[in-house]
Amino acid sequence: MHMVPVTPDIDLTLTGVSTYSTPWGAPALLAMLGHSPDNSSDKHILIAYEWPYVTVPLVGPLGKVQKEKLHLDKFCTDARFALGKAPFDRYDEGDNPPDFLVQKGDQSVALDLAQLTLEPRRGANALFERVKKAAYACEANTFNNLKGCFVYIDFGLDGKRGHALPFKKSDIEYIDQLIDSLSSFNVDPKKWPTGELPRRLPELNQGDSEGEAGFLVAPLANATPTTPFFSRMAFEMGLAFYTRYGISDAWEEIRRRVRDHDKPEIQELLISAGAPSGHGLSYPSDEIVANLALENAPPDEPLETNHLEAVYVHIWSSGAIWQVFPRIKMLSKGVFKGFGISHQSVQNGDS
Repeated sequence: MHMVPVTPDIDLTLTGVSTYSTPWGAPALLAMLGHSPDNSSDKHILIAYEWPYVTVPLVGPLGKVQKEKLHLDKFCTDARFALGKAPFDRYDEGDNPPDFLVQKGDQSVALDLAQLTLEPRRGANALFERVKKAAYACEANTFNNLKGCFVYIDFGLDGKRGHALPFKKSDIEYIDQLIDSLSSFNVDPKKWPTGELPRRLPELNQGDSEGEAGFLVAPLANATPTTPFFSRMAFEMGLAFYTRYGISDAWEEIRRRVRDHDKPEIQELLISAGAPSGHGLSYPSDEIVANLALENAPPDEPLETNHLEAVYVHIWSSGAIWQVFPRIKMLSKGVFKGFGISHQSVQNGDS
């Protein structure tokens, strides 16, 4: 049982929980879905926890062109699976802009690529990496009490769980104290329910540290992570950090990419959601926010352009493809199940 406590910042009627599961039983994303108590169409996603997932193992970071070619190749592969053919005959590098010149029959089209990224979440995870590096620098037996566990760490703000950013580099004292708290924490396996789900929420293995840091310890199930951190330390840790996105917020993320690429030199724009960064990491929050927009299109066309003739959104994990300009329509609902490419299976049936 993996549960991450958070404090929502507005009143919502919760309607569901959304997760992206890893093969080793720990979620890559844990979010709650809800709407305003007096307006069921005012939908929101409350992201409580996210673990950026390695979808493309790399020896070194990808450059801009390499990363864009990776995204474009995956888009073409997903289109072939779902639609029976590639969206164009070939592509060549462009003059930046555009990123590429793609050949559609006897027509050459200027195509630019963009990536939907949620910067508050990426910034928080970048800060959290300092905490993980401090733990990784310790001797592995320092955390023998946590072996076989996943540790969710959050940072409080005025008593609100998971609302503050992780410690900065200058907060070395708090980082050291958190390491000490984790290494001395007494994990009680009796607090882990087995078998059927309990009728009442059990007491959790949770603790706290200086600087309003808190943590929750849960067992890994079925498999173990293949990460370098786990291979050395025998446990894993992730960041519980709360952000909320409404439908208007989700559409604004798409509009921002459109505004940035709406130039005379560019005819079409492909926006990838959930695609890996230059370091091979995918953020499932990118996808869940993109889907919030795509599945809740406003009655009026949400996008306007001065130069772009077509805009597409590609969902990395499922392979779903949407056209969002000149009008919104789903071209493919996707053909894959699972977030990690190395663990994907192809679905049967019509796309």
